[in-house]
Amino acid sequence: MALSKISTVRNFQFVHEISPKNNFRFGLIMQFEDQSGYTHYNEHPDHTAFVEQVWIPQVAEFIEIDYLSESH
Repeated sequence: MALSKISTVRNFQFVHEISPKNNFRFGLIMQFEDQSGYTHYNEHPDHTAFVEQVWIPQVAEFIEIDYLSESH
């Protein structure tokens, strides 16, 4: 939840998978106003610390999907 406190993160959600069609148990969903907001998040010290201290040691497999809305 600490990632939701980064100023450019919008609509942060931590979700649990309920479909047996997917091998992943959890998901993180967040939105950004624009590319610069995503870049700010991606380079933010809280995000890089999370990746190094939590994500890399605890996550064996994942799918990262980064979309840009057609309206941008």
